[in-house]
Amino acid sequence: MRQEFFDGWHVIWFPMGLLVSLFVAWWSSRREFNAAWSGVPSDLPSSLRQRTRWIPRLLGWLALILLLYGLAGPRGVREHREITGEGLAITLCVDRSGSMLALDLADSVVRRTRLDVVKDVVDRFIRGDGKMSGRRGDLLSIVQFGTHADEVSPPTFDHEFVANSVEGLQVSPLESERATAIGDAIGLAVERLEALRVQDINQSVGDRIIILLTDGESNAGVLSPLESAELARALGVRVYTIGAGTASATAPIPMIDPFTGREVIRNMPVSLDMTTLELIAEQTGGKAFRATDQDSLVQIYAEIDSLERTEYQETRWEEVRDDGPLVLGFGLILGVFARLIGVVIWPEVVP
Repeated sequence: MRQEFFDGWHVIWFPMGLLVSLFVAWWSSRREFNAAWSGVPSDLPSSLRQRTRWIPRLLGWLALILLLYGLAGPRGVREHREITGEGLAITLCVDRSGSMLALDLADSVVRRTRLDVVKDVVDRFIRGDGKMSGRRGDLLSIVQFGTHADEVSPPTFDHEFVANSVEGLQVSPLESERATAIGDAIGLAVERLEALRVQDINQSVGDRIIILLTDGESNAGVLSPLESAELARALGVRVYTIGAGTASATAPIPMIDPFTGREVIRNMPVSLDMTTLELIAEQTGGKAFRATDQDSLVQIYAEIDSLERTEYQETRWEEVRDDGPLVLGFGLILGVFARLIGVVIWPEVVP
């Protein structure tokens, strides 16, 4: 809601009238002060009525300002927007296996794990930034996977909730939960996206997309990655796959030294099965990507963001409400009130 004036000339005479009123108020108060206190010894105590005799004058001038503002014809304008278009249903599958603690993906001196970098880029993909426009109008959900796959955020248009869910992703402290179940993650995402079609929820969304990011190879879970990919293909779900991590066979990973109990960083063996990720993407009509640092990861999500866009039509209109009578009413009430209390409490002030 914003306040405006009806006509341009009101914008001119309202501030002029306000300035004139303030000048008259200042001049009148100055004259009364000089007349009242000239010749009066300064050491005489003043009563509470004398110290507060300016109140009815102040209320009167405030009432005059409200009357001037009301006569200027202010109006309340409420803008409405209606966005029409067919969005997408996108499930973001994020790996939280033990290797996501590796420190080789960040491009800054600040120590950040692979998962930290991924969370930052995914947040920018959801909200938008200089390179990505954000997923306005899309139905988003989050699936995390380590040894098991879990739904973190169900399909929702509340992107703030989805972004906060991404921020909360963590590698499990349990070693038994740090494996990589790629097949189960895709299977769970497909199941949730298919439920939208069965429940007729996807009348407001278009294609169904999975964006899966992992830094390893599938070594846990019930479903194999290619079995889940075949399920996705059969149900018309496209899968984009992203392999994250440097090309080196080892990566620096913080861990606790069992002898000293202190945290140390050691180069540990890591492996990424890009062949399977490429087969998943090819089988489902998606695309496979390889991210070796933060910049390349941003570029990948930006490319997916540009590939999967929906055209929107935005209709805007304004609802105008005349606030002039309401302001005039407040001004009249305040003026009458100032007059009454002046007559009752400070009769010498009221002319």
